[in-house]
Amino acid sequence: MAKLILVSGSDAAYFPLLKDWLTCVKSFGELKHYDIGILNIGLTADQVDWLKGHGAQVVVPDWEFDFSDRERMPPVLRAMAAKPALPKYFPRHELIVWLDADIWIQDPRYALLYCVGAERYGLAITPEMDRTYPTLFGDTHPVLLQHHSAYYQCYGRQAADFLIACPIINSGAFGMHRDHPIWRKWAQRLSETYSKAVLFHAEQAALNYAVYHEIEVTWPHLLPALANWTARSACRCGRASCASWWSRPCRTIRSA
Repeated sequence: MAKLILVSGSDAAYFPLLKDWLTCVKSFGELKHYDIGILNIGLTADQVDWLKGHGAQVVVPDWEFDFSDRERMPPVLRAMAAKPALPKYFPRHELIVWLDADIWIQDPRYALLYCVGAERYGLAITPEMDRTYPTLFGDTHPVLLQHHSAYYQCYGRQAADFLIACPIINSGAFGMHRDHPIWRKWAQRLSETYSKAVLFHAEQAALNYAVYHEIEVTWPHLLPALANWTARSACRCGRASCASWWSRPCRTIRSA
């Protein structure tokens, strides 16, 4: 069995970001030797050829869950629904590291945290926590209200109130061992979610539920914010204390 694979996904419209993602991965000596896997959710034949020419394994994911009108849903939902089933699509790899295609790797050390964390602890992931994130202050920030709404629609008020008090686990980047119990628990919660509501953030809501409601089993290794820096969440107020982190050139940053 191969050791580790770096995985992402894209449709034709998102391909320029995916192309930059793969080019970036291949530019770092610390990362270029890893296998690459791509979920094809609407790539053109030429785009698939380019990916395969650069050594990527390209697979078309199934709709992993049954819900009404799923064929009419945006392609990105098919990739999101396939995340808990990644071991099925890449059966030869012991460790699976997912990085969304809109992630820009500025320093490979932060990407390697997912690789090492998955090997040592089984699950490595980044919570949306940093002193420059305004979501940490107060309970009425629009992003928090958005997540609370998603939790509420998926799991009800009691679960929503519990989960929103926990750091938001970002599902856009993670490293997991293929035998970790979180895969099954994540899939179970996502199936439950889709039976109630088909939401853009459903797979992230399901992951948070699976992690926090059985923390003794899942027990994630939490990485620092710079391992998945959410640019849209960081404070841009101009204060030196905040700008020093915003301008720091050593992170894995989400461009969208």
